[in-house]
Amino acid sequence: MRLERAQFLKTCKILLLLLVCITALSFSAAAEEELHYFYFHICEQCTPQEDFANEFKRLTGQNLEKYKVVFHNVFHDRGRTEYEKTTAGWTDEEKQLPLLIMGGKAYSGTSSIAEGLQTQFNTRQQDHRSVVYFLTATACGSCERVRGIVNQHPEIIPIELNGRLISSQVEIIQINVSAQPEIAMLLFQQYAVPDEMRIAPMILMGDTFLAGEKAITDRFLALLKSGAALNTPDLPHEPISTQSDAVSLWGAAAAGFTAGLNPCALSMLLVMTGMLLSIKRSILAYGSLYLAGKLAVYLLIGLVFAHLWVHYAPPWLSLIVKIIVTVVGCTLIIINLMDAMRARKEEYGQIRNQLPASFRKGLRNIIQRGISGSNWWLSLSSLALGMIVAAGEFLCAGQIYVAVLIANAQSGTMLPLVVYSAAFLVPSIMTLTIVGISRKTMDASDWMLRRMPMIKLLTALVMAAVLIYTWFA
Repeated sequence: MRLERAQFLKTCKILLLLLVCITALSFSAAAEEELHYFYFHICEQCTPQEDFANEFKRLTGQNLEKYKVVFHNVFHDRGRTEYEKTTAGWTDEEKQLPLLIMGGKAYSGTSSIAEGLQTQFNTRQQDHRSVVYFLTATACGSCERVRGIVNQHPEIIPIELNGRLISSQVEIIQINVSAQPEIAMLLFQQYAVPDEMRIAPMILMGDTFLAGEKAITDRFLALLKSGAALNTPDLPHEPISTQSDAVSLWGAAAAGFTAGLNPCALSMLLVMTGMLLSIKRSILAYGSLYLAGKLAVYLLIGLVFAHLWVHYAPPWLSLIVKIIVTVVGCTLIIINLMDAMRARKEEYGQIRNQLPASFRKGLRNIIQRGISGSNWWLSLSSLALGMIVAAGEFLCAGQIYVAVLIANAQSGTMLPLVVYSAAFLVPSIMTLTIVGISRKTMDASDWMLRRMPMIKLLTALVMAAVLIYTWFA
């Protein structure tokens, strides 16, 4: 009896020991989850396993050593065999390398692995971008030097955040203060930048700003790598309108309208309308195409000039050009004032500020040759004639436009040039409409001659105003 009891107790002990071992093995297996990582590796100096471990910790916040990881290099025969066995029947997209199998789920491709791990471990962050506002100015030497420093930033920087290492995408938002003053004002106000420090170049990020070349050179990259740009605020949507912008646009409109009254701008239009009358064609239709060609040329000149100035003008060029334009402008002001007096005395043959007679004759010949042929050919010719005449008469009618170009180069925007060009055509549109209704060109010519003294005087005054704006705006 005692023997049977002893045998029973011994059996129970063995079963209990087995139960403990099975439980321990179960807990061990549960604690050590198995991961399979398939990759393609042929580089001798590359470390794909170490790279994956670092990326795993960055994405999940955990060490890879806690898991049982089986690495499969598909470049090797053993890895290729295991890869083909595992992915049998999968689509090409599902078989994309690198491939991670974890917890019964497969993540194919770098992006899928990153998203999957962050979702599984609940470590996804809203935004890890490092946003930097970089303020520059047109023809600014220090801005160009700072641009070289800013461009040295890495596209992705590692930043420690709340005890975790994250990868932050760097985004540089460049703002030309000359071209976008309203955005610069928003940033100055948002960052409470003192008036005396509102300069270019400037860096604004997070809750910090760096004003001037030295501050940016000394501190930008260090602040960027410390995560200072992670919480950069977005720009408000409401732009600030400044009085200088409104004055600039009104000034451009006034300058364009005055330049459009110039006999150089209207005389060729009257020649064309007279020829259209003689061949009994629509003055309004073909005259509008002619003016459209002129508008295209003026806008193209402004666009090319603004592009070249903003991107290629050295810092010293602004002062040199302003001096040259001022000297030429003052000379033209004197000539226009003298022409105003000659026109008042009806000494039209003594007018100096106009195209040479031979040049005017050549433009007339071009117009005469173009006004012929079918309606289709006449439409194309009218558009081309407007472009040719605009380029030819630019030396006379475009004098104020050149001054506006130089003044506008300080703002870097095309809007004043568009306003100028549109206002420049208003007198031509009015003349075209009057001639189209009255069918008479002589009345328009007489009106222009009678008011030439006033037109010359206005031209001189507007040019003087533009020159003053160039220096003091």
